[in-house]
Parts: sequence; C-alpha cells; structure tokens
Amino acid sequence: MARAGAQSVGFARVEVAGNIAKLAILFTATVIGIEQLGINIQFVTNIVVVLTGVLCAGVALAFGLGSRELIANTVAAKQALRHCRINDQIEIAGVSGTLTEITATMLVIETQKGRTLIPARQFLKDSAHITATHSHSSKQ
Repeated sequence: MARAGAQSVGFARVEVAGNIAKLAILFTATVIGIEQLGINIQFVTNIVVVLTGVLCAGVALAFGLGSRELIANTVAAKQALRHCRINDQIEIAGVSGTLTEITATMLVIETQKGRTLIPARQFLKDSAHITATHSHSSKQ
C-alpha cells in the first residue's frame, strides 16, 4: 500500500517508501510483543518519539529555508500583478523595457537585447519605475 500510494503521488523512490513502511510495522509489532511479555520498554518508545519529532522539525526547517526564495518571488509576483499591466514600460534592477508577462515567480521584460527574466522579488526589493502605456477605463 505504501508503494502504491507513493507511486500515485509521483514519488521517485517507491521502493524506499515501501521499505520504510515495512520497517515501521516490524518495529511497532516488536515493541507491542515485548510489552505483552511484561517487559517495560517505555524508555525506548520515548526515545523513538523524541527522535521522530526532531527529524520532522529538521525536515520542516530545511523545507522552510530552502523555499524562502520561491515564496519571496511568489508573493512579489502577486504584488506586481496588482500594480503593473502587460505592455507597461518598466525599469527595474537596471533593466528597461516592455513588460510582456508576469509569471508565478518572474517578470518577463522585452528589451532591445531580447527577453529578460527578472525574479519578481526584485520588484519589491528595488525601486521600479513604471510608465503605463494602456488607457484605464472608468468604472460605472
């Protein structure tokens, strides 16, 4: 079941997921069996709980630090969508040109040298000069 679940979500190493699940089941069965014999192994179970918590905290910290740039670019792209329109003339991070696209994480600017991709966080980090080239329609 672990292998099938890992495969359905596109996990690259389904064998590893299956082996981890197998080891977890064997460990749990062994601990339950030893406790049924009347041997107190609460110390071992406490160590496993603490190690599991530390491992999960480490993974969460690594994920948070690793995705910091992606999140900064995503938030900045949403702000750029609010303040910029396609075909606006924009100057940001020393690049001047026509804004042709705002992706989830990038601003695409058409310059005289060609298309330039600017990370969206530069929109919030540096000052951007925007010249609107479109006409605003009034709301009724």
